[in-house]
Amino acid sequence: MNDHKQLPAVLISGASIAGPALAYFLSRQGFKVTVVERAPSLRPGGYKIDVRGTAVQVLQKMGVMEQVREHSVGMLSASFVDANSRVYATLDAEVFGMREPGDEEIMRGDLALILYERTKASQEGDAISIEYVFGESIKLLKEDQNGITVEFENGYPSTRFDLVVGCDGLHSRVRNLAFGAEETMVDHLGTSVAVFTVPNSFNLDRTECIYSTLGRTSIVYSTKGSSDARAFLLFTTPADVPARPSRQQQIEILHQTFGDVGWVLPKVLESITTESTPEDLYFDQISQVRHLPSWSAGRVVLLGDAGYGPSLASGQGTSQALVGAYILAGELKRQYLLPTRTSTPNYQAAFEAYQTKMTPFVEANMKLGRDNVQQMVPRTRLGLFFGTLAMRLMPYLPGTKFIVEKIKKEVKRISNMVILEEY
Repeated sequence: MNDHKQLPAVLISGASIAGPALAYFLSRQGFKVTVVERAPSLRPGGYKIDVRGTAVQVLQKMGVMEQVREHSVGMLSASFVDANSRVYATLDAEVFGMREPGDEEIMRGDLALILYERTKASQEGDAISIEYVFGESIKLLKEDQNGITVEFENGYPSTRFDLVVGCDGLHSRVRNLAFGAEETMVDHLGTSVAVFTVPNSFNLDRTECIYSTLGRTSIVYSTKGSSDARAFLLFTTPADVPARPSRQQQIEILHQTFGDVGWVLPKVLESITTESTPEDLYFDQISQVRHLPSWSAGRVVLLGDAGYGPSLASGQGTSQALVGAYILAGELKRQYLLPTRTSTPNYQAAFEAYQTKMTPFVEANMKLGRDNVQQMVPRTRLGLFFGTLAMRLMPYLPGTKFIVEKIKKEVKRISNMVILEEY
């Protein structure tokens, strides 16, 4: 398809974080971009996400970092409580989140909207070609030596593209079509998560409260400018839980798992019933995408969680997606869009360079995710006892500040591993 007399056409699947970020950089560099998103519109809500280190530089290059800071969740503290809501330990929000000066925390839905609006602004201001198609997903990929014909599920016409990029998350449709079944590529880490909006009847003000029991951690928090609160529930994944439970099964699992927890959970669970379920309910197993020796197959390439998701336990999935978007777009410009006199357009070389430059960063974040998930939910009564005791004694223990700074230093090191090139 691409004879380089017309704009090379790229199809991006997914309009959350990775997709719009990639669309922005590709369109600025001269690609014609189409973004398809299964949902009928941008999905609001979600949970708090961090943007750290090199990812902050990517947002600065997009010209949106000021907006991101304006939409900061503005958290003040995190308090550990007992069953009667008595606080026994409190941490500053920046310490709890292991953030450095310049890092930011924002709701996923807010960041997605900022990125989407930036791509629309660039389209209008710079006459750049980006088309969004909501309520649509890819049905079939047919590749030949000159391009890919893509067929869609819901009526969008069959179309030819030069390249296809899967930015469609942990349960990527593109990955399933081009690489194989999800079961062979995804590792479940033994913990599940549910996040949803609840009324802020707890009078929280930019703080989060954490209550842990055996096999379960319950967190409720409020963010700046929101009249509601969010419930963030973590639990050891039951052996018989379906891989992709229905909405009704999700509700039943949450009531069965947290129904006897106490604390504020009875009120939290009132918000999630068969008759009334928050639209923004997110429920999944905490998982990593780890078993792809290559992130590309022919003219198809994966970006972000679709290809190398480190899990939400790492706190780095968003940053990985942003950094990966910048590098992938840059390498496609260098190796595919602007070949030299002695070379030919080579998308495969671009894909390989992108993976080579991202791999150390990805591997470090994978380890971070696997390490962190072990601390998120008490797995034994002994672990629960000593974890609670450690938090109670933290203000009095010598060396606490040193331990915290050591952890923060490692997160900072990982977050700044990638040095951005100018493309």
